[in-house]
Amino acid sequence: MNGCKPVSLSQSWTGPIAALALGLPAAALFFWPEATAALQFERAAVDAGQLWRLVTGHWTHWTADHLIWDLFVFLALGWACVRVDRRAAFRCVAASSLAIGLGVWLATPALTTYRGLSGVDSALFTLFARQLATRLEPARRWIVHGAMAVFLAKALFELIAGESWFVDSDAVFEVAPAAHLIGGLTGLIVGRMSPKP
Repeated sequence: MNGCKPVSLSQSWTGPIAALALGLPAAALFFWPEATAALQFERAAVDAGQLWRLVTGHWTHWTADHLIWDLFVFLALGWACVRVDRRAAFRCVAASSLAIGLGVWLATPALTTYRGLSGVDSALFTLFARQLATRLEPARRWIVHGAMAVFLAKALFELIAGESWFVDSDAVFEVAPAAHLIGGLTGLIVGRMSPKP
């Protein structure tokens, strides 16, 4: 015996099921335009007291391309993070949803509407990078540092160019690089506060 604890079938499905449970509302909302309009981040509505939009706007999307990219990344990273630490993953999604909504509202006054999970995806990415770094030998942590450098390059490109690295947003929606930066920072904070294995 090597001392490794066997993983049960139910445990092996925990990650995918949890990620799907959190991500499927985004897919459902895409086919319900009235609900999407009622839940998207809309500055005038938030200013009028509809504060739920700070959080719910992340689960709304502009185009099928936008939804597919965001949801694919969310499910993959959500699954990975839940498999490592379920509580940290849920804290990350909750904290980043609120932090990004508040950050976009306060820091980008010119942005009138916002949709998308990309900011939350950024939080899950940096959380997983942090989780991975604590499990790798010091000599192999360059992998995590390289991934973080790519993330930072992506965020800086979007900040300077005003367009998404992955999704064609021309004439459809405005990219919010602040959401990605705030999300990335939130994921790092949650990862830092989570107990080490």
